[in-house]
Amino acid sequence: MAPALTTTATVHPAASQRGAVLFVALVLLLVLTMLALGAMRGNIFQEKMAQNAQEGHRALRAAESVLDALLADTDSPAFVLTNTMDRPFTKTLASSDLSDYGAYLQSLNYQAFFRQASTPRRGSGWDATYAFYHFATISEAVTKSRATAEIHIGMYQVGKK
Repeated sequence: MAPALTTTATVHPAASQRGAVLFVALVLLLVLTMLALGAMRGNIFQEKMAQNAQEGHRALRAAESVLDALLADTDSPAFVLTNTMDRPFTKTLASSDLSDYGAYLQSLNYQAFFRQASTPRRGSGWDATYAFYHFATISEAVTKSRATAEIHIGMYQVGKK
């Protein structure tokens, strides 16, 4: 007959385990806090990127709209042959004029100047008594957060020589 197996369980007194649960809980709390801070940092970074993109779009829309206003103004002295690259037609809108473009703009400038005249190509429908007068326009908008948009557009008008 085989001898009986005996097992003994060791019981540790409560005094030797004092603070172990607290230490594990604090480590888990620290890990969770670090994860939460990392997620918040990522969200703040994405929010700043979205805000910068929005400001850039605002500046671009303002620069486009001032060009639209320039083209719609038939009495504007912008497209005159005496406006050369050395002496362009320049206009800076004052802060009182910027109310139409929203409260977020700091400055809005545009320039227009005559570049060259060219004769129409054969078959274009225009005879040799006409010329194409080429102009360059530059529009720049700056928001209060310093987002800047600048648009360069070439355009022409047809007129008698």
